[in-house]
Amino acid sequence: MSKYDTAEDVASSFTEDGVSDDFDDISFIERYKILTNLNSQGNNALMIAAQYKHESNAVEQIFKGMEDFPEHELAVILMKTTSTGQNALMLAAQYRPLDVPSILEGLSRISAQQAEVLAKTDTQGNNALMLAARYQPASIANILKSMENLSPTLRADILAKTDSQGNNALMFAARYQPASVATILKSMENLSPAQRAEILAKTNSQGNNALMIAAEYQPNGVIPILQSMENLSLAQRAEILTKTDTGGRNALKLALYHQQSVIIPILNSMESLSVAQKAEILIKTDRSGWNVLTLAVCDRTTAVAPILEALSNNSMKDTYELLKSAVYDLVEMRGKRASDTFRLFWEKDLHFFWKN
Repeated sequence: MSKYDTAEDVASSFTEDGVSDDFDDISFIERYKILTNLNSQGNNALMIAAQYKHESNAVEQIFKGMEDFPEHELAVILMKTTSTGQNALMLAAQYRPLDVPSILEGLSRISAQQAEVLAKTDTQGNNALMLAARYQPASIANILKSMENLSPTLRADILAKTDSQGNNALMFAARYQPASVATILKSMENLSPAQRAEILAKTNSQGNNALMIAAEYQPNGVIPILQSMENLSLAQRAEILTKTDTGGRNALKLALYHQQSVIIPILNSMESLSVAQKAEILIKTDRSGWNVLTLAVCDRTTAVAPILEALSNNSMKDTYELLKSAVYDLVEMRGKRASDTFRLFWEKDLHFFWKN
């Protein structure tokens, strides 16, 4: 009985020292049969190694055994997918990032199918880049480097692709891998303004774009996104900043709730917006009836002063009056239940209102 009877046998035969017997001496035809043999789940040896063989360099050794494979035969192995639609690259991007460079090097040998492998999505709508952005950030730079060989349109398609919940790779990075946000944004620089805007403005099933996700979960991702937005048109920037989620919260309000260190940068990014656009962000109430100023006052944050400053423009008088009324109502409601000390705090922090 051959020790290569099953795909698991093949994957298990590769160790840190290479192959346990003379795999390289087997003919090309036999090696191809061995490496295309599938297990009961439909996985070939490369897919098994990329998914399970974390203790060895099996993937690298398998590619050494395929060095003389013609493009077509190599493509067959690299394009094979699991029952959930994942090819070897996607499996490595999720489970075994150290193997991603070896797979990408092999992928460079099948130029005709390279884009197809990189763009392939699983049953949940994830491509390899999206899986890396969610699970294994060490793979992101390598996958983006490989994508440089594709046309801008194909790269934009991969970057804009969303999963079943509406999340693209940038949104996953904003949620799970903030250090990778700048890397993904850098790869978008030579896309058209419309393509960049589409990726940045995309919202998921909860109504959140990448900026909103970063403002809620990962403050280190906020600044790179705001910097990238500087190259967009005023209308495109306004669309991102005014967007609200299913709870009626925009990026500024999410920062007030969760990441107050990025409130000032978000307020600064609003400076070039029109009065009406600023008003929409500042006046908008969420599902609980809070606007950004009443929320800031209630939470006793340091954001009260800069928000008041944002309202100090005389041309925003109508907006100012609406917010002034809302805060008076809030002070009245809370003041009736508050101690004298708490009432003094409100009067001190809202002295701007008392003077105007």
